[in-house]
Amino acid sequence: MTQFRVSKALIKAGVSEAEQHIIFGECMKKKTPEEVERIKQLCEAVGGQWSKALYRFLTDMYINHIYICMEYGIPRETLFDLKRRFYIEWSKNKTIRRRI
Repeated sequence: MTQFRVSKALIKAGVSEAEQHIIFGECMKKKTPEEVERIKQLCEAVGGQWSKALYRFLTDMYINHIYICMEYGIPRETLFDLKRRFYIEWSKNKTIRRRI
């Protein structure tokens, strides 16, 4: 099960603890089709070939990184790097948060 944890690397990159919590909540909540599409688009922009793995990791609270790595064949370091990039891009693009 996925739990929220503050990332010190994201804080150093300019994504505050509060902002991280908001992003996590927005990704994990029940979403409208428009919200799903916006998150998927950002996952595709950030994750490329790993976008499906990234989307599942960010939005399914019942699975963890070990499952994602095994299911999609993505290295752990790559998955967490993509997650950091997703959070940074979300934080930079405040319009995503306002529209969701």
